[in-house]
Amino acid sequence: FRPIGSMALALRTLAVGTLSAWQLRRSKAHGPRLRCESDAPVVVVGGGVMGLSTAWSLARSGMKVVLFDGGHSEKGSWGESRIARVSYKDEVLLKLARRSYELYAELGKQHAEPLMCKTGCLDVGFQRGSLDDLANTYQKLGQKYERLNHAEVQQRWPMLQLSKDYDLGVLRAGDAVCASVVLEALKEQVQKSAHYVEEPVVRIDRDRKMVTTADGKTQAYSKVVVAAGIWTNK
Repeated sequence: FRPIGSMALALRTLAVGTLSAWQLRRSKAHGPRLRCESDAPVVVVGGGVMGLSTAWSLARSGMKVVLFDGGHSEKGSWGESRIARVSYKDEVLLKLARRSYELYAELGKQHAEPLMCKTGCLDVGFQRGSLDDLANTYQKLGQKYERLNHAEVQQRWPMLQLSKDYDLGVLRAGDAVCASVVLEALKEQVQKSAHYVEEPVVRIDRDRKMVTTADGKTQAYSKVVVAAGIWTNK
């Protein structure tokens, strides 16, 4: 379970991919597509979950992409698992979470190992009525959920010692994301559809639109996406 209002870590897994897909596939009625100013590729700096997701989405949209990765062992999503859920009272976040599930499914079709393990999700509010806004969003968007009282929660999960003053609810959609497997799957797709370079970028020249790698080589770019996370020194 989780306290209501906390942000799940796993929505990050395809967050950039989700936003990229939405932005790049919008119709003219919703705004222009991302356009490159030259024949140079889009350069993505960083091959963690954010960089890989971005590169994958851009490449699938028909853009030339070069991704540079410094090979940091932990990247941005190391370890076995992250949380995936759709329990957001903000409609935009809930819709983005749903879109991330769609992208997980697309990615999973192209990988041998499962990317997610369904677990369900228990929402906990610290006082009565604190989940009302969440429930209203579920109802408005047609998201299936189940409201439980304290006795019902104790019967189903006797190991949880929760106050009777808590507001409780169960949401069917909730999964454990296999973080390391997702990274492998994303990397495979990027290597198939883009140019993947295992070399760290040490300099970005915004005037010349050029990146320089640790081995002294340079790469021109039309757009650059820096997804280096906390591993960058500048």
